[in-house]
Amino acid sequence: MTSNNALIPDADKEDILASSPTDWPWVHLGLRMCGWGDNQTKYYLIGHPIIWWSSTASLGLCVVLICVYLIRLQRGYRDWGVGEWDHFLYVCKIAGLGWVFQYVPFLIMGRVTYIHHYLPTLYFAVLMVNHLFDHLIFKSRWLKERTKWVIFGLAAGIVIGVFWWFRGVAFGIDGPIKEHKGLLWRKSWNIYESH
Repeated sequence: MTSNNALIPDADKEDILASSPTDWPWVHLGLRMCGWGDNQTKYYLIGHPIIWWSSTASLGLCVVLICVYLIRLQRGYRDWGVGEWDHFLYVCKIAGLGWVFQYVPFLIMGRVTYIHHYLPTLYFAVLMVNHLFDHLIFKSRWLKERTKWVIFGLAAGIVIGVFWWFRGVAFGIDGPIKEHKGLLWRKSWNIYESH
């Protein structure tokens, strides 16, 4: 028990499956879940690249937006209705601080980590991307209603399309992996044998 959660990782636990917390937000590395032979069904834990990348970017975008809005407030611009600023800031704090409090401990700990350790943290990042999408698109006063729905349709189409592209990764890849082209979106992913 003491070695399982110790701050010093067991040397025998470090392997090709392990990843660093700095790999997680940008999906730098995936995780082979089972054998990788031609006659085995293969599963690769990688997450949805578009959701992970956009949610990570949304965390930085939120900080930029808060700074811009604070400057505008200080200069006397009235961009907000009653309670809108408080609501915007409240959701940013919940999602942003939730992400920080879930993620930062993995940077401090010395234990062996895998990509699935990021999943609770990802929850807060996804909250942030949806909050900003709602704020910048659906609550926008400058976009027409039709434009808002076109943007939503494009975003939903991209998410569904990328899921469909990587469906074999989630449902299992049968046969030789070399027959499944186009899965190596990052050179660091070890989907194919050459990596």
